Amino acid sequence: FVQMEGFITAIVDQYAHVLRRGYRKELFIALVCFVSFLVGLSMVSEGGMYVFQIFDYYSGNRVMLLVAFSECAAIAWIYGINRFYDNVEMMFGWRISRYMWVAWTILSPTFCA
Repeated sequence: FVQMEGFITAIVDQYAHVLRRGYRKELFIALVCFVSFLVGLSMVSEGGMYVFQIFDYYSGNRVMLLVAFSECAAIAWIYGINRFYDNVEMMFGWRISRYMWVAWTILSPTFCA
């Protein structure tokens, strides 16, 4: 649900001038759900376990590690860990543990790489 909502919201916000007229947004959501249904249907057919393993191998493992590494590197090294720490303190109202600094800058990128 979260992935679908995130994808749909991003596309609708990007093309708001087109998709926010009449029932176009609802039709777009129906189209996305139908395509997702067809992809899921291929995984419950007779050869579905093979299709599922292909999806799992190519979309789950390597790509997710690359995304996690990129997010950690972007936050820690490009945006700046001290600036991010200040943002988290502003949101929570208190400063989080220094362990998270080590985790975001060193541990997580190392384990993902």
